[in-house]
Amino acid sequence: MLQQTKYQFIKKPEKSRIIMSKLFFLTENQETIAQVRQFIEDWYNSEEVIYTKTSGSTGTPKVIALKKSFMEASALASGKYFHFRENERIRLALSPATIGGKMLLLRGLLHNMNIEITDAGKHPLQRIEHPIDFISLVPYQLEYMLENDPKALNSVQVILLGGAPVSPKLQDQISSLPCSVYASYGMTETMSHVALKNLKTQTTFQAIEGVHFSVNESQQLIIHAPMLGHPALLTTDIVDLISEREFNWKGRADFVINSAGIKIHPELIENALSSLISDRFFIIGEPDDTFGERVVLVIESDKKEQVFPFEKVLSRYEIPKRIYYLPKFIETASGKTDRLMTKKIIDAAADH
Repeated sequence: MLQQTKYQFIKKPEKSRIIMSKLFFLTENQETIAQVRQFIEDWYNSEEVIYTKTSGSTGTPKVIALKKSFMEASALASGKYFHFRENERIRLALSPATIGGKMLLLRGLLHNMNIEITDAGKHPLQRIEHPIDFISLVPYQLEYMLENDPKALNSVQVILLGGAPVSPKLQDQISSLPCSVYASYGMTETMSHVALKNLKTQTTFQAIEGVHFSVNESQQLIIHAPMLGHPALLTTDIVDLISEREFNWKGRADFVINSAGIKIHPELIENALSSLISDRFFIIGEPDDTFGERVVLVIESDKKEQVFPFEKVLSRYEIPKRIYYLPKFIETASGKTDRLMTKKIIDAAADH
């Protein structure tokens, strides 16, 4: 049986639509349980903001304050889009410390839903006692279950994917699923998704209610979401804008590597590797069917097949999955290494 915990609070912010929710813990991970409880306590206290870390998509991760009124508006807009109903069952398969995890909890709280909490591992559907109406996943989780336990997905009605791009391989696999699968576009600053794409029926991202888009001269997306506190939020994402409510996502304007939903900063890895590599080098991402992107190391050297003790200075997510060697890097006018042009030379050589 699921461990059930009910929370009922006496002091409730007058401006918030507070509904008591049911929580069911499918994990004994004390950190996860504590994070869930902490978020609920924070939500129902008298403060007007929730503090959370940005994912790092647009720069170094930082702690920001999100207004509860904007978070509530986002959660209710999501509920309206997906037609949430009281007592439906949703499952938390993301870390409660992330904005994605917090917002799933909030959707359940505001819509009086049954919330199942499980570990944020690669198979969050190992234990199923009731059909699940809604679950948020990163693509790696869905891909793992499709490969290893596809029948588990038969118990889910709607899957919301976020945190990393959907690979062509995963897109093909999704077409055979009995459930609805949506890709989300959003960031910590917008609390949650501001656009969604039905991966079975749509090829572009569509704005949720109350949101529209524009682009600057560099084709970087600008989000207009007044109800979320962002009249004009410039992103680092490059898009093809089809209309003010529809776009095709093309890629990021910065160098952040998005691998299995984890944002990896090349500069931090380079700092760690500086004690191991004497030649010039840099870190960049390249496409990966499983993880969206993978970390690769590019070294300016004629030496080949060098061995480095990466595990001494890097986490498993940061370790380069491939090493390229190039006699000479391409440089910018100011003498800096032109990462993208240098990588294009490597890619061109690999194609021949």
